[in-house]
Parts: sequence; structure tokens; C-alpha cells
Amino acid sequence: MGFKGPPFTWEGRGIKERIDRGVCNHDWWHSFPVSHILHLPKLKSDHKPFLLRLQGVSYLRRFSRCFWLMERCLRNDDFHNMVKGTWEDNDDLFENSNNFRRDALIGNIFHKKRVDEEVGSELK
Repeated sequence: MGFKGPPFTWEGRGIKERIDRGVCNHDWWHSFPVSHILHLPKLKSDHKPFLLRLQGVSYLRRFSRCFWLMERCLRNDDFHNMVKGTWEDNDDLFENSNNFRRDALIGNIFHKKRVDEEVGSELK
């Protein structure tokens, strides 16, 4: 696979090397012919992370839907509290996963309803 960005992905003690690479087979390359690896800036590690870019694929929207929930969660200012609240009272993996997904997609409607009822009763 091709790459864009600085040629070296690792450096240490004055040595620079390209040791991190993306690899694919012929079938994958045929499905994603315009894809490439983008070398990102180094943060804390001595390795530079890289991002796989899938471009020019008409059916790519189908794959991006898989990440829609994650994007929505990460944009939510209350994400940490939502995760903590989902997992602290119950250790059932299946139930917690479903509850978290529900809360992330539509918000916790049961909590909102309870808050609305409390506010409504205080106004009366």
C-alpha cells in the first residue's frame, strides 16, 4: 500500500526507520483501490500512528454508518458520565451494551421523563 506523510514511522537514539506499515491482499486492494496510509505526527510514543484512508469508493457510506454511534458518543459532552452510569450498577454485559446504545442514540428517555415529572411537580 502507498503512504503519505513523513517517510519514517519510528525514531530513537538518532535513528529513523519506516518499520510500521499497512498491508493488504489483492482482493482488498481491488475493493479499495484509492486507499492509502497517512503517517500522523508522533505524540508520546516513539512510533508515529497512521491512519488508513479509504477514498473514492461509492459504497463507503455503508461502512461509515458503523462508526456513526461512536462519533455521536465522542461528541457528547456527558460521554464519560454516560459510560460510568451504564456500568456502575449492573455487570451484565449484554444488558449494559444495549442500554448504552439506547442512551447514546436517543438519550436516556427514562431519565428525561423522570426529570420532566420532577420539574412538573415542583411547578404545581
